[in-house]
Amino acid sequence: MRAPRTPEEFIRLLEKSQLLKRSLFEKIKPQLQQFGAEGDTPERLAKSLVKNRILTPYQSAQLLKGRWNGFYIGKYRLLDLLGRGGMGKVYLAEQITMQRVVAVKVVRPRAASDRVNLARFVREARAVAQLRHPNVVQAYDFDAYGGVPYIVMEYIEGLNCDEILLHFGPVPYPQACDFIMQAAEGLQHAHELGLVHRDIKPGNLIVESTGTLKILDLGLVTCLGPEDGQLTKRDEHVGTADYLAPEQGLDSRDVDIRADIYSLGCTMYHLLAGHPVFPDRSTTQKLLLHQTTMPTPIRNIVPDVPPEVDAILNKMLAKKREDRFQTPAELAEALAPFAQRRVPPFDLSAIRFKLKDLEPFLKRGPSPSSIIGRNSLDSQIVKRTAQATDDDSVVTEGVVDPELRAILAGVEDTASETQRFLEGEKNEAEAQVISAAGNEGAAVGVAVVSKTAVGAASGVSGGSAVAVAAADAARRDACRQ
Repeated sequence: MRAPRTPEEFIRLLEKSQLLKRSLFEKIKPQLQQFGAEGDTPERLAKSLVKNRILTPYQSAQLLKGRWNGFYIGKYRLLDLLGRGGMGKVYLAEQITMQRVVAVKVVRPRAASDRVNLARFVREARAVAQLRHPNVVQAYDFDAYGGVPYIVMEYIEGLNCDEILLHFGPVPYPQACDFIMQAAEGLQHAHELGLVHRDIKPGNLIVESTGTLKILDLGLVTCLGPEDGQLTKRDEHVGTADYLAPEQGLDSRDVDIRADIYSLGCTMYHLLAGHPVFPDRSTTQKLLLHQTTMPTPIRNIVPDVPPEVDAILNKMLAKKREDRFQTPAELAEALAPFAQRRVPPFDLSAIRFKLKDLEPFLKRGPSPSSIIGRNSLDSQIVKRTAQATDDDSVVTEGVVDPELRAILAGVEDTASETQRFLEGEKNEAEAQVISAAGNEGAAVGVAVVSKTAVGAASGVSGGSAVAVAAADAARRDACRQ
């Protein structure tokens, strides 16, 4: 793999990648080749394609590194890397058949080759398929590609609470109460289905620009069934130390919904104080302190927190689970008088572009008003793009970045076993998916974007989410400033 040194080499990589429909590529190829004729660089050509909404910044960066293969996982075209965790990576992707933006979570090689981890991943798909609630992220598809499982989830336009804290600092108590109340309402829905999240924390709570909060990442969910002990006995401390209930720190199999209520209390404390309940401590110390010690009273840190809210928080953080709220519904009811739903303190449109503003670019190729980098080339590219036919894109195997390449290629020896396992488990999950989707026409292979994204993504084709990926990158850059 060698980085392209000339525009011609970049164009060849672009052609091999099959990111563009063949008809479109052939029609704009003569104009692209003019870059090489006029002494330009691959970087300038790539920048022009990104500016013209033909490639995403992620796709462009991979091509500039010489990585042409693997922009697809099954029927999903990769647009950007959204994040990574212990079980795998999450990509922003475009569902080719439905022409909409989704998030695709792919299991890491070691997790995929381990039947316990694989079973946990399948369990996550099953669990999320059951949930139909405005405060829980939705998932509608899980499958395997190259023997490696992936799950397709709702793509949310917003910031998680970790990002809000990082970029804007502590959250005022009326809004913090509202965030936790919404999370409690989502957890109540899960509780009624016999589910426990086990990893509630700021990073798993995402807030849309409307103020609506959704719970993310059910990778550690337990179904309170007999099979769960077999899936957790090898890692007694699953969860995140800053937010781990005392009983969960002792044995992650011995948990119920009240462990999630404790974790919500730790999350609420973090939102109000701007730091975790036990900052600057080692993991072992944190686990011990969760067992034995109450944190510094929140009113010592944030004096304007009402005594009633302080009492609610202390009840959430009770060491004995019988002393906590017994259900999320009880917690939500207690918080309601102090919660204020309002537009979040951040200007989402200033952090990243609104999806509705991207509608002109949600078809493959440039719009009449866009510039590809040379005015002399623009009109011909626009004209030829408009004439391009709608032939199906070809799915290219392989992956773009090294870690994903390992995911899809590094488990070759276990691929057959994994595939057999998934096939054995998939029918039941598919039935749950279809049942949960009801009359919305969802079935396996159908994923839903957030309410914000639905309007922008409906009727989209090919290069649909190119600008979405650019917007997401802009948001992350803003959060790092």
